[in-house]
Amino acid sequence: MEHEHHHAHGPANRRRIMLATAAPLFVCEPLAEAPGAAVIALHGPHGITAEFERALRALAAHGYLAAAPFHYYRDGGPEYVSEAAASSAYAALDADDIDADVDAAIEHVSGRLGLPVTAVLGPDSVARALRRARQRHPELAAVALPESDADAPELAPAGWLTRTTSGVSGSSAPSPRDR
Repeated sequence: MEHEHHHAHGPANRRRIMLATAAPLFVCEPLAEAPGAAVIALHGPHGITAEFERALRALAAHGYLAAAPFHYYRDGGPEYVSEAAASSAYAALDADDIDADVDAAIEHVSGRLGLPVTAVLGPDSVARALRRARQRHPELAAVALPESDADAPELAPAGWLTRTTSGVSGSSAPSPRDR
């Protein structure tokens, strides 16, 4: 049975920063077996939507541990429905905070959980953040998809891990079983 819970409500520590460099993570683990590798997924301006959650679950169904930082946790982790509100909220995020969230997610997954992180991925609206992650972590693939593909769970494993768009460097990430 597929789990269909939407977490746009965010963490309970609204507006109280516990650690300045670490956003809470939304994590999807494979149900059938232990994950062989992990990916860090960045949400777009609308936040962690139900569609984004489904895409992470699709990655988990293909054997990956998928972890996504709640970039909006300082504001309670909401999902922004309107385009104007989403664009405004994302523009208000500091690039250094996004980078710290990504680096903390990579450190948590690889250091504390002991899983190799193979890629940082997300919709093309976060291409700059993906590019910065790739510069700091050249061993990882950085993969961006058009918004319409990024929210399509059936495309997530094949698309997010094997395709890139112009302007974001990266390569095909190995499957979790190849590591």
